[in-house]
Amino acid sequence: MTRKFEDKIIQCRDCQADFTHTAGDQEFYESKGFTNEPTRCKPCRQRRKNDGGGSSYDRSSGYSSGGGSSYGGGGGGGYGRGSQGGSRQEFVTTCAECGGEARVNFEPRSGRPVLCASCFQRSRQRY
Repeated sequence: MTRKFEDKIIQCRDCQADFTHTAGDQEFYESKGFTNEPTRCKPCRQRRKNDGGGSSYDRSSGYSSGGGSSYGGGGGGGYGRGSQGGSRQEFVTTCAECGGEARVNFEPRSGRPVLCASCFQRSRQRY
C-alpha cells in the first residue's frame, strides 16, 4: 500500500519564512528512511552548506541534511566526513611511538595510543 503525500507548508527555523515540503520530496525522504521533516528552507540549507557546515545534524529533530560524503555513506546526511570548505578541528598530542608531535582530527582519549602521521604510515606498511 503506497501512502498518499500532500504538499506541506513548514516555517524555516533560521529565517522564519514559509517553504513547501512537496509531496515528491516527502516520498523521496521516505524512500531514504528519513523520519523527520526538514526544518530549514532550501536557501538556508544551502547557506549553511556554503558557510562550511557541510553536512549538519539538527539535534532537535534528528534530521540530517547537507552534502558531501558522510559516515552514513552516500551524499545526503550524517556527520560530514568530506568537508566542503569548512574548518576541521585539530588536536595536538604526543605520538605514542616516537614521542613527537601528533596532529589528529579527533579528540584523543586517555589510555588509547595516538600515532603521528609518519609512525602511522610505518605501522600500516607492516601489515
